[in-house]
Amino acid sequence: MKVICEICNKNFDKKKTEIERTKHNFCSLDCYHNSHYKRISSLKWAGKRRKANNPNWKGGEKIDNQGYIRVHKPEHPFCDTHGYIFKHRLVVEKKIDRYLELQEVVHHIDKNPLNNSIDNLELFKNNGEHIKYHREILKIN
Repeated sequence: MKVICEICNKNFDKKKTEIERTKHNFCSLDCYHNSHYKRISSLKWAGKRRKANNPNWKGGEKIDNQGYIRVHKPEHPFCDTHGYIFKHRLVVEKKIDRYLELQEVVHHIDKNPLNNSIDNLELFKNNGEHIKYHREILKIN
């Protein structure tokens, strides 16, 4: 059956069962994606309630499941897929004036992940050194 693409107005063939099953007619994946983005951007709230304009915005900081503060820094080279990085790593980076290497570990001395003052943070060159530190503490106690 001949139908017309909703985006580019191109005539194309589509099975009757497909027409009955779907609400929209697109001749290609490109047209489907263009339609999807066009619908999203045409919504009244799109772009207006993001980040600081959203009433739920907390300054780009959130506490994860382990109790660590994560900061929204999508421009950071080592941020996660959602653009967040641990605040304790940012504090140490600011102090030493460079990005931390991926293998470097920042330790909270008082074991409180919410206390990110520079006096409470200790930098280890890798996780092996961090584990050694914890073993030494256990020997002392």
